[in-house]
Amino acid sequence: MAENPRESNGGYGPESPDNGGLNAPTTGVGPGRDLTLRLDVDVSDALTGLKALSGRVAKANEMLAVQGASGNWNYDPYMHGLYNGMEFAIALVEGREPAFRSSPDEWLRDRAEDFEFRPEVSE
Repeated sequence: MAENPRESNGGYGPESPDNGGLNAPTTGVGPGRDLTLRLDVDVSDALTGLKALSGRVAKANEMLAVQGASGNWNYDPYMHGLYNGMEFAIALVEGREPAFRSSPDEWLRDRAEDFEFRPEVSE
């Protein structure tokens, strides 16, 4: 074994001196000592991106409100799935649990045959 442990293992491993805990030096930086650091960071690009993302989430919530209106989400299974998929994606971005809608007892598509559409024609 070399006389100086740092020569044999590059200053790492069990042969390295203990620089923390009860054996820590009483001067300098180490455990239990304060360190003051000044850091200048330009976060303007991050803030711009965050504002853009926030605006997109707001637009997505507006679209979800339209899709969630009666006559859209409960028209047929496809529109129901579309609503729940949008809800899932927005909840994921917002960091919340999604509020899925259950299927209605009857799809509006199935009732559409009961109604006759008669457009008004003005002369």
